[in-house]
Amino acid sequence: MKNMLVIILTSLALSNIAFAHVCTYVKQIKGFNSAPLFNKVIINGKSIDYFVFKSSCNLACLFKNFKQQQFQYGLSANNLSVFDQSSVATLTIDSIEKNIVSGYLTCSSNEKRAYLPIPVVVKQNKIILDLQTEDNKTISRSMTFSNYSQQEYISLMKLLSSKSIKTTSEVGFTNYQIRSTGINYLIKTTVLNRGGNFMLIIERSK
Repeated sequence: MKNMLVIILTSLALSNIAFAHVCTYVKQIKGFNSAPLFNKVIINGKSIDYFVFKSSCNLACLFKNFKQQQFQYGLSANNLSVFDQSSVATLTIDSIEKNIVSGYLTCSSNEKRAYLPIPVVVKQNKIILDLQTEDNKTISRSMTFSNYSQQEYISLMKLLSSKSIKTTSEVGFTNYQIRSTGINYLIKTTVLNRGGNFMLIIERSK
């Protein structure tokens, strides 16, 4: 599920997404039901609200509502963008079954949100995706890096090992338990691929 979220939000991060006015209207359309999926999402420094939705108002019905409100809209692949002069909403359509449309809705937020601090020094200018989400138990910050040299990567892994209280492995990740400024963090890293890309995830219990 998290991999799907990263893919969806990565594509959305490349555009100006989801301002409140249009999102508020979309959520009030008869037959459109939404619920928060993740809390306090931040992607590449921008706060967004992220919902899962199911709508018995099918695409034709949605388009009719948008026209009535004089909203502009466009469908590209499975992303439906709805906008006026000052706001945009993005609906990512996951499935259409028996005239029931379901998927994800993103809306920007004016709430001031802060990233988890990174307990080690990384190449900040090489982060291409920086996504943080919360649930009832955990704050999780996932960073995807690009163009890391092997030497830079090895130096970072050595630094993590030196700070780690306990190091373990799982499929696809090496896990480092680190305590910084009195707080326990779990840092998970993937291997460096040929393109110099890898993922680093920081998790903290709430």
